[in-house]
Amino acid sequence: MSRLHISGTRRRVAIATTASAVLVGVGLGSTPAAQGADSSECPEALPLSALTAGDPVVGKTVTTGTAPEGFGGTVIGVLEDGIAPGTDMILADLDSSTIDRVGIWSGMSGSPVYAADGRLVGAVSYSLGVGPSTIAGITPAESMYALRTSSAVQRSARTKVALPASLERAVAATGATGTTMKRLRVPVGLSGLSSTRLEQLAPALNGRGVHVADVAGGPTSQEPIDVTAGGNLAASLAYGTITAAGVGTATAVCGDEVLGFGHPMTFSGPSTMSLHGARATHIQDDQTVSGFKVANLGAPIGTIDGDRMAGLHGVKGALPTAYPLTATATSGGVTKQASTDVTVQGLLAEMGFSNLIAAQDQAIDRIGQGTATAGWTIRGTRKNGTPFSFTRQDLYADQGDISVATAIGLAEDLFTIQENPGEVVKITSVESSAELSDVYETYVVSKVQAYQSGAWRTLSSSKTNKLKAGKVAMKILLTSREGDPRTLTTSVTVPSKAVSRPGWLTVTGGNAGSYDSEEFFFYEDEAFDEFPAPSEDTFPGVLKDMAAGPKNNEVEATLKFRASGTAGKEQAVTAATPDRVVSGFRQYRVVGTR
Repeated sequence: MSRLHISGTRRRVAIATTASAVLVGVGLGSTPAAQGADSSECPEALPLSALTAGDPVVGKTVTTGTAPEGFGGTVIGVLEDGIAPGTDMILADLDSSTIDRVGIWSGMSGSPVYAADGRLVGAVSYSLGVGPSTIAGITPAESMYALRTSSAVQRSARTKVALPASLERAVAATGATGTTMKRLRVPVGLSGLSSTRLEQLAPALNGRGVHVADVAGGPTSQEPIDVTAGGNLAASLAYGTITAAGVGTATAVCGDEVLGFGHPMTFSGPSTMSLHGARATHIQDDQTVSGFKVANLGAPIGTIDGDRMAGLHGVKGALPTAYPLTATATSGGVTKQASTDVTVQGLLAEMGFSNLIAAQDQAIDRIGQGTATAGWTIRGTRKNGTPFSFTRQDLYADQGDISVATAIGLAEDLFTIQENPGEVVKITSVESSAELSDVYETYVVSKVQAYQSGAWRTLSSSKTNKLKAGKVAMKILLTSREGDPRTLTTSVTVPSKAVSRPGWLTVTGGNAGSYDSEEFFFYEDEAFDEFPAPSEDTFPGVLKDMAAGPKNNEVEATLKFRASGTAGKEQAVTAATPDRVVSGFRQYRVVGTR
């Protein structure tokens, strides 16, 4: 049964002063401001039982810059359990020049709404249906203040909820259309990448839970920007060259504690995101969903330690642990660097990928084919606290996007280390570098010859090839569309106990089967889920396996007979080209002979 009487009359509230002015002189009540805090920043919560349909409300939010502006509105009613079981949603019709133009926009998430006596009603967190709307869903202040206690319960917040018939009629009386309240989006603004690159990579990052905005976010400033009630509040997963942050509004600032958004950002519960103030540049119109705020972040000033159903909880002061990513890229004598601090361990692969691309794109100044020599060192700690490091140096080539090709390799190594089945490890830093060229040149494994009975014989891919017991010299012939062919020499050993035993000789280019840019973009929405699972059970085994794999410019020949004991053990040998990636493979049926 609804707690409120529903009013069908739309009442606009003229705003002669800002909402903050309305709050001057507000006393303390059952939910007091933090000791020493400004009561206008952390006012008493208004109980839902004190609300009546038709009550006027005022609020504040930022459209440009950092100074909050006022808005007005009228309470429509309450949707019981509208946000989650046990948490009701307050509905209000809001009014300001910007709201009338673009509707309730995403950056309004957390905008405080006050009663006429200055008590906090709650935070704007939902909007009506699809497209611009002035109807807001408000998270009650009592639920948000509960985030300040350690007893805050993790519950599932609804992303959308249908209106009952009584509230549908009340909403329709305001002139609005729609029957569903939807949680406001908090798209992640991603800086450090061009708009073209941002559009390319959005599906991959969205697939990992980072819902990228349609436009690039601004960079992180070195200047701190304070956070105040009704002011901009940013929660950042990473900051620096690559800044990945959601921007909303602070609902209340109680001493060093900050409450905002009125709904989850990532819904992680405990959080390690960094807390920032921000300077809004504009509200981006979106006629299909709702507008959203574009802003430049200030320097980090604290930690978002809670990301829960009723919103974000943060503390000014100490910053979360940041894991530095550095990348240096050189092309044609031009060197560019990228440096990003990541505060969420689970996004190191995605942010390492993006950070390396940012440096490479600036150095090569285009998107397209090329070759590169790239490498990285990944450092971290094992579960017992002992340090580890892993270093890779390799050649890369790609016909579509050389920057993506190298960055995929880094992301795969980061993913493999983090997802190893042996133990939980923590990556503490990543240093990467790349030297890029516009030229695309590769080799392909074409055919294989074995030295038998005093002559070089080309192995057949359709017949069984006889290999004499003992050391067998081999030539691996490589062809290239872009240049001259090349021949590599190596040898394998046929065990004496493999005589008359069938087997397989497989010759594979180091780059064969690698995840290139074409495949990345084809499977982009699942790109980071397509990396192969680690093949070893222990973390040291995983690192050893990663280091042992053939490099992209190497060719690996493996020989295995169907035999018992050492005769049936697989042997592998490699040969390398000094300057090009090798792809392709050949497989041959063989039998041991005397």
